[in-house]
Amino acid sequence: MPAIMRLSAVAVVAAVAAFTTSGCDWFTTFVIVNRTDVPLFTMAYMEDCSLPLGNRQDYLHEELIQPGEQREYSDTHDGPQPKCVLAVGLDRQLVYAQPYDSGRTYEIAMPVETIGPPIPPAGALPNQTRREQIDDLGQLQVGMIAVGAGIAGLLAIVCVYLTLRLIVRLAWRTVSGRA
Repeated sequence: MPAIMRLSAVAVVAAVAAFTTSGCDWFTTFVIVNRTDVPLFTMAYMEDCSLPLGNRQDYLHEELIQPGEQREYSDTHDGPQPKCVLAVGLDRQLVYAQPYDSGRTYEIAMPVETIGPPIPPAGALPNQTRREQIDDLGQLQVGMIAVGAGIAGLLAIVCVYLTLRLIVRLAWRTVSGRA
């Protein structure tokens, strides 16, 4: 029986760890290299690169990168990973947009050309509408439900295993006359 209890304890610890980490923050990290002769603001964007003007909640914090500077950008946040890395000039004109890939190095080189509309500072952007907040929450809930289903499946497998093991032991004891 001690082996079964150890297995049960391991299963409970694994399930608790999986459940408690499922609601944890996301980590966004990348390296940005400014190979231009102008300062740039860089930020992570939660939407597709083809839609570079969103709501305040669509952007993570921005950092000013001086010419010739290399910097690791990192942010801890709720919700999904960003989809895009953006850079804007001091005039806020969009000059760089690339799909986000965790840990990747992004190099912005000369010439610096405007590729999209100006991106206002976060404080000047509108907040999400109530409908957009509900949609974003729904996407997050789907992910949480998937994690919960995975945990429930794992626990079900462990319970079936323990039940079968107990039945086999009881049957063995009955057959061998040690009941």
